[in-house]
This record gives sequence, structure tokens and C-alpha cells, in this order.
Amino acid sequence: MTPSKRMRLGTKSCMECRRRKVRCIFRTDENACEACLAHEADCIAQQAGGGEVPSDEVDALKQRLQDLEAIVRKLSPNETTSARSDFARDDASVVRERDACGGLAPTETLAHSQATTPSTVGGRPLSAAKRGGVELSSKEPAIENSPLMILFKCASLLDRENRPVSTTPPPLCISAAFGVLQHRDRFVSLLPSTQDLDHILEATEKYWPIWPPYYYGEPRASDVLGPGKRQLARQLMFTVATSSMEPGLIARSALWLALCVQQTSRSVLSILSISYPQQDLVNSYMRIAKSLLELDGECGGTIDGIESMNMLYKLYINMGRPQNAWYWCRQAITTAVSCGLSREVDALDMRAAYAWSTAWHAERLMALMLGLPTSVSANHPGTLSNSHSISLMSRIMWSVALICGKAIDRDQADYAVVNYATTVEIDQDIEEAYRLFPDEHWFHLAPDMSLSDCWNQQASKIIFFTTLKLVHMPYMLKSVDESKFFHSWDRAMEGARGAARAYTDFRTWAGGSVDQCELMDFQAFSAAMVVIIGHLISPTRATPLVKEQDWALVRDVSFCLRHTVAIMDCTVAAQAAHILDLVNAARHGAYIADDDYAVAIPYFGRMRINKKRISTENLKGSENSGTSPHLSPVLPFDSSATLLDTHFNTVDFSTNIFTHEYPFKLDFETELCSDWADPALLCPETDWSQTFRCGPFYPFDG
Repeated sequence: MTPSKRMRLGTKSCMECRRRKVRCIFRTDENACEACLAHEADCIAQQAGGGEVPSDEVDALKQRLQDLEAIVRKLSPNETTSARSDFARDDASVVRERDACGGLAPTETLAHSQATTPSTVGGRPLSAAKRGGVELSSKEPAIENSPLMILFKCASLLDRENRPVSTTPPPLCISAAFGVLQHRDRFVSLLPSTQDLDHILEATEKYWPIWPPYYYGEPRASDVLGPGKRQLARQLMFTVATSSMEPGLIARSALWLALCVQQTSRSVLSILSISYPQQDLVNSYMRIAKSLLELDGECGGTIDGIESMNMLYKLYINMGRPQNAWYWCRQAITTAVSCGLSREVDALDMRAAYAWSTAWHAERLMALMLGLPTSVSANHPGTLSNSHSISLMSRIMWSVALICGKAIDRDQADYAVVNYATTVEIDQDIEEAYRLFPDEHWFHLAPDMSLSDCWNQQASKIIFFTTLKLVHMPYMLKSVDESKFFHSWDRAMEGARGAARAYTDFRTWAGGSVDQCELMDFQAFSAAMVVIIGHLISPTRATPLVKEQDWALVRDVSFCLRHTVAIMDCTVAAQAAHILDLVNAARHGAYIADDDYAVAIPYFGRMRINKKRISTENLKGSENSGTSPHLSPVLPFDSSATLLDTHFNTVDFSTNIFTHEYPFKLDFETELCSDWADPALLCPETDWSQTFRCGPFYPFDG
């Protein structure tokens, strides 16, 4: 190779000297300058400048840039602003070449076999080649799966604000798809005939607005099944059951139909040709839905699945099974947090916001009643927003849910460190929530009110007053020994009266007598029992007029419970009415059974009614019987000899201060529908913190 020409300082220096800006000196017979030799660097001569870049390369570069810009512009607004979860799942299937459910490549899914799927499934338009939100036959697969597209989609994961939640289900693996087909076929086999379904829908359509809503149409549409849409409801049921491959959507349809069957009255059921008993059919729908929800959860969960869990909550409270209702509220919250619904509390997506609020509001109420901790912290962002664009009832329920959270924190704390000031602060929050109720909600119910308006109004009052009762109930019981807690006695009695009165007003309203909700019946019964206990443990606290009004309210609750039993099969209402009647009889000394009546009331306490013959020993030892003097009425006879042929009744109450200490072990399959007189619930080693003996009560007129 010919050695490079020696260069001088300036433009003719070697590349290293020019870079270092030093003199470039060449010695004789040397191929490298002094500076490069000293630094042991390669002495490279500067090359002559090249020619211009060919114009065809510039044109190719510009064309490539235009192609990239066109790809970005082709993204629709929905794709650029919709769900992060869809992009995450699609990208995962492209990059890792496996399905989210079973570790299979996308080519191994059953998506190919759905070419015969109708153009609409459950009212949702679907492409014949689309399955689970993944386009299988794209016109430009290279563009869709190009590195730029993948990077663009992944970058969108970082922008989480003001983004609606995905309603598109993820892809199904082979095993999950076969499971969906199996459960769907089972659902189809249990569908009523067209004529029977029409009768069921006609009998229950007035109740649809008070259930968790059934959305249909586009995933983000606000269309909800309501009265007057029976034909559409029937079409949706059959279409989803026969065509859909979305487990969450099928589960939601099965549970919505279960609500319809559960609410159908005896008179309508008598004319149907259904071969299964009413409750067995409801249980079958629920089992199918639970299996489908497992498949839905394996793929990350969907809003359809969350709404299905809210429907399970409604079914279980109607059945009198609050523990199961609480469990599915927890499941709904877990799935909602995973899917991002807890961020949609600013009314940008009302469907997502409603599903989230329904779940955490209900979970707080159930946790307070059952004495369990809550799964949503007080500082969670999803609990701190109260948009004024939502309805008045939603704002009331939001306020009550916050109050329940504070009461739960108090109840779950160590009793030794609980300060009564905490209860006083909670009571102030209750007063603020009370002011949210409009004045017209305290008037008599109008006969022309719709069922949904009446239900929302009365249910919100029952929930509010039940919360007030539960907040003050522990200190109401302590007021017997400490007068400083008399305020809690007054407030607990106010809450019990309010809940009982709201219940009787609803049940005696023209359209409220046939609505089935065993948990509501139980809450009304519990309120009546608090009224009874309040007067028995503190008989001098209220005036005779107030006492008479309260006992009349107790009789009204008992009447409504018996009326409910006569119309529907309600085990809770039957047991509750029986207990109220026995307590009222014992109060008049009219309990004449030879055996004691002992019963354990779930989440409340233990009660025993005694009948004893009056003897000389009874009279002499009455002051030493352990009964408080102010609880024993004056003997109705002047001569003790006359009393020897009669009897007296006493009522014993045993309870715990806080609900979470109640030592009940109810059957998880029956819960409130268990036999409350079961000896297993009355074990002698049960630790009850407080016991009250009320009486003796002597028969009226001898």
C-alpha cells in the first residue's frame, strides 16, 4: 500500500493531531507523526471529502418516514385512548407467543373455530374473525406486529389517567374455551321455554331497576334492561346462551335470570311448566355462573365478571346469606382493582364507576354487620371521590359507607384502647349524612310511586338507621351500669325505630309486600329486638307514651314478617316473627309452655324465656334472685296466697359488646336460614360478656 502523504498543521494534519489540535510533525522515513508515536495512536491521514448522498436514498428515507406516519394515523381514537389491559395482553401474546390463560401460542387457541359465530353476540357486534379482542385476519399483519407498533402500545401503558376501563375480554386458551362450551350448554339445558320465560319476565320486570343493571349493546353503551324491554331481554338471554364465548357475559346472563326466577311469585310459578323447584333452579344458575367466573378470573377478569359478582351479592342477601354476600363483594373488589375500575370514580365511565361503588359500598355494610374487617382502606383513591354528578342516593350511600369504615376500624381495635370520643365523632358524621336526605323522604309513601323510587328511598333509610344502631349498640348495653352512655342508648333506640319504621312503611306500601329480601327482614327484626331490649334493661328511660308507641312498632314489624311468610317462602321472616310474638307474650306473662325457649339470634346474641310457678320460696327470695329491682314490676295481687296458683315469665338476654366477638358458627350453606334454636348454637361454654334478666312478668288479670 502506498503510504499516506505527509501533512502539515491545519487541514493537512493527520486525524489524531487535528482532533487534539496539536502540530503534526513527520520525521524522515517515518510513517507516523511525532504526536501519534508518542501516544501510540494510529496515524491516519484525513481522507478527501466524499460526494453527495444519492438522491434515491433520500427519497427512500422520506418514503419510510411517510409510511411510519401513516401507520400512526391509522390508529383509531378508541385504540389510542382505550384499555391498557387490552394492549398489555395483545402485546404479551405477540412478544412471548403464548396465551394469557394456558401458555399456548395464539395459533393454538380455538379462535379459528369460531368462524360460524353470528355477527352479534349479546347485542355486541363481532367480526367473524375476531376472538377476545385479537384480530386474527388483519389486512396488514406485518404493520400491526411491527416493532414500532409494539413500542407504541407499550408506551401507552404509562398514561393511565382519564382512560376508560377495558370491556373487551382476553383470549381464551383451549381448556378454558372447552369449559365455557360445557357450562354454556348446561345453561341452555336449564333455560325455560319461550312461553315460561315470557311469564317470568312479565312478572318481574318491575324489579329490574332495583337490581344491579344489565348492560347490553356496545361495551361502553349505557343501555340497560328495564321495564318494557321484555322482548329484548328474552332475545339477549337466548343469544348469549347459544352463541357467546365470553365467560363473564354468560355468567352475568345466568345470574340475571336467576334473579328473575328468585323473585317470581308462587302464583306465577304455579302456571309454569318448569321441572325444577324454584330454589334448585336458582342454585343451578348460580353454580354455572361461579364456574364461568373462575374462567373469567383466570384471564384477568372483565367488567362483566365484576357485575356478575355484584349480582351474586344481591342474590345472597335475598337468600339471607350475608357471609356469602360479603365474600363475593370481596371478590368483586379484588377483580375491580386488578382491572383498574377503582380509578374510574370521576364519572368518565359511569358503568365502571357504578360497578366499583356497588362493590365497595356493599362490602363495608356487610363487614360492619358481620364484625369483619374491610378490604378497602380509608385512604384508597376509589373511596375519596364523591362526584356531584351522581344521584342523591349514591351520595348518601357513599357517606354511609365512609361511616361504616370508621365504625369498623373502631370495632376491630383493641377494646382496652377504644375511646368513647371515637363514637362521638362518628355520630357527628352520621348527623351530616342525615342532612343529605330530602324532606320529602320523611313523608308517607305516595301510592303512585314507582317501585324503584320507593325501594331506593326506603332501602337507603334502612341502611342509614341500621348503621346508626350498630355504631351505638355496644355503648347502649353499657348504659345500664354507666349513665354517661345514655346518649348511645338514645341514639341506638333512634336507629332501631327508624329502621323498623322504614321497613313497615315499605312492606305496607302497595307494591312492597312481595319483594323478597331475607336480609332486610332480618335487619327489621334486629331493630325490633333492640327496641325491646332497650325498654327491658332501662324501663324508666322512656315515657309511658313512648313505650306504648315502641311496642306498637314491634307488633307492626311482627305483622309484616308474618305477611311476608304468607306470600313467599322466607325462613328468616318466619323465625323472626315467632320470636317477636313469644317476647311480647312473655312481657304480658302469657308464655305458658313448660319448657324454656332458648334461641341464638345470629350476629345479635342469645335469648331465653322462662316460665316458673310462683311459690313461697320465690316470693321470699325475689330480692336475691339476681334480678335488678327496677326490672321487676310490682306484683298485681295483694295476697301472696293467690299467687301460688299462677306463674311468671322472665326473659334473659346474653350478648357481646362488639359484633366481631359473637361466637357463632353458622352453616355456610344456610346462614340466617339456619335453625336458631339449634342446641349447637347454645353450647354452655359460650362466653357471653353481658347478661340481662328482665322480669318477672305476671299474667294480666291473674
